[in-house]
Amino acid sequence: MTTTRRTVLAGLAATVASPALAQFDNAIRPQNDPWAQVDPYADPRNGFPLETRRPAAATPPPGAAPARDAAAGAAAAKSPTDIAKMTLAELLADPESVEIGSGRYGIQKALAGKSSQGAVIRNQALQGVFRRFCEPFLKLVERPHLPWELYLTDFPTPNGLAYGGGKITVAVGSLIYADHPAEFASILVHEIGHNDRRHLGQAIETDALMKLLESGDINAPGSAGEAFRKLDPMYDALLESGFSRLQEREADAYVPFLYDRMGMDTGRQIVMFQKMMKVYDISSARKTCLMDSHPAMQERIELLRPMVRKVRNEFVPPGWEELKRYYPTPPEYRWG
Repeated sequence: MTTTRRTVLAGLAATVASPALAQFDNAIRPQNDPWAQVDPYADPRNGFPLETRRPAAATPPPGAAPARDAAAGAAAAKSPTDIAKMTLAELLADPESVEIGSGRYGIQKALAGKSSQGAVIRNQALQGVFRRFCEPFLKLVERPHLPWELYLTDFPTPNGLAYGGGKITVAVGSLIYADHPAEFASILVHEIGHNDRRHLGQAIETDALMKLLESGDINAPGSAGEAFRKLDPMYDALLESGFSRLQEREADAYVPFLYDRMGMDTGRQIVMFQKMMKVYDISSARKTCLMDSHPAMQERIELLRPMVRKVRNEFVPPGWEELKRYYPTPPEYRWG
């Protein structure tokens, strides 16, 4: 059975008489959730149509952020040892630091060649071109203070992984089968969306809230901290099973949300899904080939169709032609 944030919060409301609730109430102040102080229509987690959201002002890329922002991002990251010592109160008061620490742990595993989606490609010139391609998207993220790191892995088919805390890997197969920059970027931006919308952070918070409900002890070891002693199975299970279906739909919708602001062809996201169905031999009736938690692929395509917009003077991210010189598209996947 899937536990949603609403279910957890409803459960907390039912414990109003519990002595632990007052401690919990104190523990989560002040709010560090950037969405806590905004119009609920602007909060992407509430599921309102994209058209109702107010577009955020463009922000500089993380590499160009003021020194204090970079220092704050570095200070926010917790080591596994730090996280293992955190109580539920500390975790719930600062879930972002746990998300960043978890993301750092995950990307270090990928760099060590222990990712389920291949090893990080060692060609530094290629990785440099890929980072240049990513820069325009990172200028528009809503969490520019995160220590963003993005890498290509040698996984041969289209895919990507969001580790949380601004850490992302994209399979080089996404580049191989993309014959248009907006096709390739749709995989990248989907994973950026998971990070920007705090999906791993939400999973960590939900886990901690469930542990609080079970124990009633705000000073009990934090679930994420406790899990760091056995993080490999927990973290790998999360990445293998994927995020919730709602989070996957939100990450899908994040692509046209960003594309509309950049002047990119939102229809190419659908083309990439169609190519993935061919690569993975998925019928329209089957769930996605990647994770059972994802909505069915055809369902995802149909939900995206109303978001497709015509584009004039289409923006092409820097480095696209160079990336394709490294990995040309097979003729049968050049769909015009």
